[in-house]
Parts: sequence; C-alpha cells; structure tokens
Amino acid sequence: MTACDDIFRDSSMAIIGCFAKNLDVTYAFQDEIVGMIMGIEIANRKG
Repeated sequence: MTACDDIFRDSSMAIIGCFAKNLDVTYAFQDEIVGMIMGIEIANRKG
C-alpha cells in the first residue's frame, strides 16, 4: 500500500489546502500519477 499527499500554497506561501490519502496501488509511479491527478482536481475545484 502507498500513500500520496500534497499542500497547496498561494504566491505568498500561505496554505490554501492539503490532502493525504492511502492508495491501493502497487507501484510508486502509480502513486505519483494518482497524487498529481488528485491535486489538479482539487485545484480546479478551488479555482
């Protein structure tokens, strides 16, 4: 099992949001891709 996480910051380095999630994937590459997709989806929702 792997996990992904990220912290979103604005241009002044203030924290806008974050996430952490356990994943049921086998390879670290999959983990990184899923983390990027989740980050893009959250950023899109927050505008």
